[in-house]
Amino acid sequence: MNIENRLQQILTEEGIPPTHWDSQLELWEGLSNASEKLFGNPYLDKDDLRWNLAAEYQRVYDNVGFSGKQFEGSLRATYLSPMQSSREEYGKYTKNERTLRHFSRALVNLGAWPYLTELFQQVEIPLLPGTALNFERTTKIGLGADPRGVTGCPEALYQLQVYMDKYAGRIGFNFHMEGDTQIISITNVQGVPGGKYMYDQFQQEYGFLPHNYLIRSIQQFCNFASSEMVFRGWRNPKSENADPRFYNTLFRAEGIKQMKTVKKANDTDY
Repeated sequence: MNIENRLQQILTEEGIPPTHWDSQLELWEGLSNASEKLFGNPYLDKDDLRWNLAAEYQRVYDNVGFSGKQFEGSLRATYLSPMQSSREEYGKYTKNERTLRHFSRALVNLGAWPYLTELFQQVEIPLLPGTALNFERTTKIGLGADPRGVTGCPEALYQLQVYMDKYAGRIGFNFHMEGDTQIISITNVQGVPGGKYMYDQFQQEYGFLPHNYLIRSIQQFCNFASSEMVFRGWRNPKSENADPRFYNTLFRAEGIKQMKTVKKANDTDY
């Protein structure tokens, strides 16, 4: 398989559709602004595969909408997969399999917002007295917390939060495709400072922790998903605020397969 066919295969695996334009001029008129924003070049060659990424960026922006911070968050997010990905300069995304996958996943992740919102509205989550759930896109990726007490979450674009009179914790996750399979990567599990009494009380009353409740809630997405949905959890997360033992115990309890995010030495550069 030649290089161009291999790169196109990667885009297809990641859910990025091919772009078809009748002429170079029509292509430039439709996507030059997106291409310049992403790659610093508004006039790529007609056969450059980055047009597919520019077209998907524009489609998601027009149909779903997202802020610059959310785009940055999706690029910084962690996607758990045996076909690993990582972020580098935009101009390299068609020359390195790892970065091409990552940029593709960031766009698919952004575009999944209406779909995931619909799934959340469809699932039958048992309402526990004194608790409420909130599903939202991450709005803060830096240090500190917002007025509710929700801290930044650079690992995940989406959050399912639990409130017990006040904010009590969350799980953060991302969405990507591997062929026809939908992947949910749970890459952030977080409580609140001083929350141990609240969590102990919750466990005493219901027999499990709030974070088990959150994971069981999103696991129900697969009952309404349009194709097979697989859940993965981050093994030994690198975040300085993450306790790997808590992650590992939680994911094992809920039957979530865990994956590491270690770059392989034989990743292919083209």
